[in-house]
Amino acid sequence: MSAEQFGLFTHEVIGETVTITDYHEDAVGDVKIPAVIDGKPVTEIGTYAFSRCRRLTTVSIPDSVAVIGGSAFASCTGLTRQELLCATIHASKEPRAVEEIP
Repeated sequence: MSAEQFGLFTHEVIGETVTITDYHEDAVGDVKIPAVIDGKPVTEIGTYAFSRCRRLTTVSIPDSVAVIGGSAFASCTGLTRQELLCATIHASKEPRAVEEIP
């Protein structure tokens, strides 16, 4: 597996799915995580993927995402709203995945 870029998203293709592994720390404003990258569904937000993105204000997560890794949004102090479009988050690597959002 190797890291690939899609806009400001760093991701890995694992089999037939995509995991978001990082996002540019200096990004500002709203972010919409894509449901599909290069024809493959985005199913996971990796551990610390958005950590330290202090100037993001909202994050929209598509229903294709089934796993949010631990501390995925740690230190995202600018988030004012998190829009979970997921029908269900089936699992998480750690229970602290989203609890740190104000």
